[in-house]
Amino acid sequence: MGQPIEGEDIFPVFVSEGDAPQKTRAIEDSAYLSFAYEELDAFKAPLVVFGSYLGLRNQHLVDAIAKHPSRPIAVSIRPGDEVRVKKDKAHYAEVLSSVKELLFFDSTTHPLRDPQAFVWSSPMGSEEIAAQLAPIKTVLLPL
Repeated sequence: MGQPIEGEDIFPVFVSEGDAPQKTRAIEDSAYLSFAYEELDAFKAPLVVFGSYLGLRNQHLVDAIAKHPSRPIAVSIRPGDEVRVKKDKAHYAEVLSSVKELLFFDSTTHPLRDPQAFVWSSPMGSEEIAAQLAPIKTVLLPL
């Protein structure tokens, strides 16, 4: 982890292997990942968790998210079997128990899951991006 790939000067942009302490060490060894983690750690605005189960291997993320419990957190839930959905919601409610406002939404309604999603080929300002995303709706699920 955190080593150049095949002699190249290339490092990963995320760490998918290892337990939480190993991931934390890999993050600390990377200027890019350290910067991203510090930004998450300091981020106080509402947050969306998409595509991460926030299991034991991601305790470093849970710790960073939980540092600001007064902000709302919206967590994506993959639709399906009602028993699994309830189990997933209970898992997030337990790991993020300090968060005062925990919301859940159907992951298929998020723009990242949209098969028509596209990559902008030219730089856009934040107002232009907001205008493009404005019509996209995310459906929140009840706790």
